[in-house]
Amino acid sequence: MAITTAKINAVLRGITQSFDNGVRTGSPLYPQICTIVPSNSRDEKYGWIGDVPDMKEFLGERTFDQLRAFDYEIANRSFEQSLGVDRYDIEDDRYSHYSNIAEGLGRKAVRHPDELMVSLLLTGETATCYDGQFFYDTDHLAGDSGSQSNKTTFNATDHTNVTVAEFKAAFHKCLRLMMQFKTDKGSYFMPRAITADLLSDLHLLVPLSLWEVASQAMQQMIVAQGGVAVDNVLLAKAQVHPILGLGAEGGGSDAKFQLLYTGGTVKPFIFQQRKSLIRQVKGLTDIEDKMVKFMTEVRYNVGFGLWQHAMLCEFN
Repeated sequence: MAITTAKINAVLRGITQSFDNGVRTGSPLYPQICTIVPSNSRDEKYGWIGDVPDMKEFLGERTFDQLRAFDYEIANRSFEQSLGVDRYDIEDDRYSHYSNIAEGLGRKAVRHPDELMVSLLLTGETATCYDGQFFYDTDHLAGDSGSQSNKTTFNATDHTNVTVAEFKAAFHKCLRLMMQFKTDKGSYFMPRAITADLLSDLHLLVPLSLWEVASQAMQQMIVAQGGVAVDNVLLAKAQVHPILGLGAEGGGSDAKFQLLYTGGTVKPFIFQQRKSLIRQVKGLTDIEDKMVKFMTEVRYNVGFGLWQHAMLCEFN
């Protein structure tokens, strides 16, 4: 059967609707841990990421604080998907399975920033963030903050077989350290009064090797501690996210995890959106070749946000 206008419209509608459904149901992680920043150019500078002024008593004359000038830049990158469909499949009414393929493309597209996030996470100890230090480092310093570290260690009996009690204790250690970070004025970076809503915005990024023990630490009612069963009392509860490739299988470590706080104005990471996802179907009526082309395009990138909202812990 020839490709009629009605068939063209039906094919276009079916493919694009399936793709859009894949985008809607993709459920990526990055919106939870990244500040979404619109971009109007090929790159953006983030000199504004640092501390904001504290409140002070108004004694008649205002003193104006200035934001520290940082030279951190995130350059946008372009990405695409290209799928060729045999035009004869459409002419012969054999294109129904392409809806499933299009839906899969949509899910791949919307989850792609997570792929960039994993690559970024693996460079946390070797790539610089806005203050010129490695994102996870032992000597972050700004103004009157003093030298600060957002990486720590925890001594486990066996770092290859961490217990629930040990993981919970390491999680609590990271949480307490994060809450004590200072601004460049020497005040606390986080609110001094710790409220329930603040403690609800915590995320644990773990390799597959720590997935089970991290989930147990956050969910079990009873844990073994010193050979005795005790109530599993948590200072706060974090969402556990297993990250494929974060462990040894992806070049990382099976003995490290990352704790993130995402309730601040700026989150630990940045998703920089230059151009939203677009899609196009071309070639349904073109007899130059026998391929119908499904194409997508997008421009964005990810980068480091506030190191003060992230902790890295390694089991020794």
